[in-house]
Parts: sequence; C-alpha cells; structure tokens
Amino acid sequence: MISPPSNLVSIGQAAKLLGVNPATLRRWEEEGLIQSHRAGLKYHRRYYESDVWKLMAKRPIQNIDITKLGQYWATQPVAPRIPSEYYCETSDQFAARFGRLATDLKRMLGENFSSLVGVIAGEIGDNSFAHNIGNWPDTPGVLFAPHLARRQIVLADRGQGVRATLQPSVPSIASDREALTVAFTKKVSGRAGEARGKGLKLVRQIVASYPIRLTFQSGKAQLILEPHSSKINISPAPYLRGCLAIIDFGPSENN
Repeated sequence: MISPPSNLVSIGQAAKLLGVNPATLRRWEEEGLIQSHRAGLKYHRRYYESDVWKLMAKRPIQNIDITKLGQYWATQPVAPRIPSEYYCETSDQFAARFGRLATDLKRMLGENFSSLVGVIAGEIGDNSFAHNIGNWPDTPGVLFAPHLARRQIVLADRGQGVRATLQPSVPSIASDREALTVAFTKKVSGRAGEARGKGLKLVRQIVASYPIRLTFQSGKAQLILEPHSSKINISPAPYLRGCLAIIDFGPSENN
C-alpha cells in the first residue's frame, strides 16, 4: 500500500471512501475501530486519511464502494493517496493488471463478451496515458478498480480532461458537454490515441449492442450510455479533474 499522508478528511469524505454512511462511521468510532480528531472553528470530526486506509484494508473487498473511491480520488483539489492495489502509475503497470483482469473476465463471462468488456476498459485506460503523456497537470497514472463480484470496473485519471485534449484538433469546442459529444460520436483526425480508428466511438458501439452501462465524466459534464442503446445522455456535473469512467456489465451472452 502507498504510504498515506497525514492530512485530515471530513466525516463525509471518510464515509464516502469506506462506502458507509456517517452514522456507521460514528458507531465504528465508538467501538474503537477508528479515532476522530476535532478541527476547525466548530470542532467538526476529522479523520486522518492514513487511519481511513487502515480501516479500509481490514474490511472485506466486496464492501468497498469503488465508485465512491474513484469519485473521491478524481474530485479532490489535491490528489489523495490511494491503496496501491487500485493505482497504476505507468502504462506498463496498467497493462500488466489489465492482462490479469482479462483472464478473470474470460473465465467469468466467456471469451466473446469478456473481450468486449475488456475493449471498453482497455480503451479508456489506454486513453488516459496516451492523451496525457508528458502533460499530466497533477498526479500521473490511473485509478484502476475492477470489482467482478459487482460486475463493475472503475477507472479514473487526474489528467487534462477530454476538452483540453480535443481542443488542439477541434479549437471550436466551447464546453465539456460538447467535448464529450465529439469524443463519443466523431473521429478526430490527428488526435493522439485515435490512430487505430477506435477510441470512444467504438466504446459507444459496443454498449449499444450489449448489456453494458457506461458512466463517463470529464470536467463539468457527465455522459451515460445505457445498455442496448446508442443514445447519448449528457448532463451537468460537479467539476472533476481529468476523467472518471464506471463500467457496469451484465451476464455473459450464454446466461
């Protein structure tokens, strides 16, 4: 596990990381599982991030809300440290862990459907490195958190975001909403990572034909692709550094 910093987080942030509500966290404190510290003018409860990680490590992996973990890591003004099993600093680390995931998916879903889920996760993860190489504004690398029991994969980066990586090729883009629309519907000539002709357009095509749901957020816009639908739903969202993708996949085609 990455050595965590000693900064304090609010009870809401700590509860979000652990996938519980604040009342549960207060109860755990009463039971001696974690200690709070009073801070600020109103002496609100605060917890050391290091203590939150230690408590997380003691909990069954199936109880950890990886969606909230991804949101937390991508939305904080300064990148918080996260457990090393969820973090890939380099593309080589991501490739190695993705290879292990592909094997597990094949065993779970069958060869055809697992390869399609893998294409989505791999494309999004590879994009994070290809579009930010040499230009990471914050922390390099990706959060990569598969949870096969929940049939969910979460990826996040603290890179430039879709709008900033598209604007050199499409200077007319004026909003995060427009950037997501272009990224998922149009092939952008000359954009890094687009040479294979795949990109997020292929991701959309796969979701339109299979029981897969994709939630993808960048900047102040969130896009949702529903299973078996090519319709794009984009709505305003709180600002997020870089990109956050949540992939929910259904049963294999044979089930």
